[in-house]
Amino acid sequence: MPQNKAQNSDRRSIKADPKDAIQRCSDCGGIKKKDLSARSDECPYCGLFCDRDYNASMNLLTAGMEQPAVLIGPKLLSHLSVMQVSGMKWKAAPFRTW
Repeated sequence: MPQNKAQNSDRRSIKADPKDAIQRCSDCGGIKKKDLSARSDECPYCGLFCDRDYNASMNLLTAGMEQPAVLIGPKLLSHLSVMQVSGMKWKAAPFRTW
């Protein structure tokens, strides 16, 4: 399902390995084993205190952003009128550090 959503939006879906996403600190990368019942935790190495799900999502986002970027070619807009183009909602480019 996520692959279809990405394809319909001219994007691509990246699979990130969720291994140790909960145990790894999203700030320093240190690993501390914890139970799934722990909803929040403090990193013993850097002191980061955050929710378990937020920490895991940041780890997965970082893993996805480390994938090689694929440049998308320009789309021709010659078939559109000036009024159609001026009425379009423009989206900001996704955040990526090059």
